[in-house]
Amino acid sequence: MIYGTVWKDFIIYPSFANKAFTSNFAIHPNVLDKYLKFIKVISVYLLKINNAEFSLSTGRVGEIIQNNIEWRTATKDELDFSLFPD
Repeated sequence: MIYGTVWKDFIIYPSFANKAFTSNFAIHPNVLDKYLKFIKVISVYLLKINNAEFSLSTGRVGEIIQNNIEWRTATKDELDFSLFPD
């Protein structure tokens, strides 16, 4: 579907690995090149879900330095998700 003659920008499909409990995303590379700019990535691990509450483990941030992603420890502000842009 992504690379067919009438390709889609974005598809969501169920995860086979965990029996469709979550979904996977596939985004066409042209969409990424045209609409997104990589600034940084924050590594987040979901530790536990309890009703509507969840706990996360964070701490590593990757930034592009000379065409490579270099990882470092996250700052306090980078771990405060309320400061993220909408």
